[in-house]
Amino acid sequence: MEGLSYLRGELMKIKEVSEQCGLSSKSIRYYEAMGLLDVERSENGYREYDASQIERLKEIRLFRDLFIPIEDIRQYYESEQSMDEFMAQAMNKLQQQIEERKTARDFCAYIQLHYKEKDGLVSYYEKWGQTHGFHSDLEQQYYKSAKNEKRLLLIGAIWTLMIGLFFNIDFMVTMKGFYMVVIGIVLFLSILIYMNVFSIHRGLLKILDFLFMTEEIPHHIENKLKRYFPNLIIRKLILLLIVLFLCACVLGVIIAIMMFLSYLINI
Repeated sequence: MEGLSYLRGELMKIKEVSEQCGLSSKSIRYYEAMGLLDVERSENGYREYDASQIERLKEIRLFRDLFIPIEDIRQYYESEQSMDEFMAQAMNKLQQQIEERKTARDFCAYIQLHYKEKDGLVSYYEKWGQTHGFHSDLEQQYYKSAKNEKRLLLIGAIWTLMIGLFFNIDFMVTMKGFYMVVIGIVLFLSILIYMNVFSIHRGLLKILDFLFMTEEIPHHIENKLKRYFPNLIIRKLILLLIVLFLCACVLGVIIAIMMFLSYLINI
């Protein structure tokens, strides 16, 4: 008989609503107190919920499962914000939270590697002049160092490749197309493995980040693709084409430079 009152369109008490929505009575009262829904009361003072309020509670539960803050949900219901705008706002905040947790995780890894003592961690942290959260000189120094280290290693690999091309210039010229494909695949897989990225989608974004030397442009590209191409497979294909085009441009420039250097040496 569960939910029968709801199906008949009758008013329901909070206990029935709790069972229907999968929310505790305490949570329902809290959402009401936070202004997420208005509830009528009977003559005896009991809360009574109609079908629309039950749907509202189910929607609130869904939003909370998506880690959307109560205040954002309240503003959504009180404003004329569209669902598209609301979800875009939620995704931006989730991305920010992901980055913050990555910061916390990486800072823990930094401490694990560089600090072995049980005592004195706070003073060790304070000497960098910041005691409020992870946004400190220590964090900035670590990230700058880590990024530079990765990029220096990748740049070193590219220069090693260029030297190898220089000493195999005849083979490079005769097998240029095949050579470029092999080099592109090797570089692509190497970057994914080095960055511990085993998702092709994330890997493509990481490579765009490396090629552009900034995270803003790849995120902008990804947001635009999400807007115009909801299908994930299509977005992956477009990202792959963009990466292949940029890699081809980079490799083309490298080959042109090496051919020019070879020409100068042979003069």
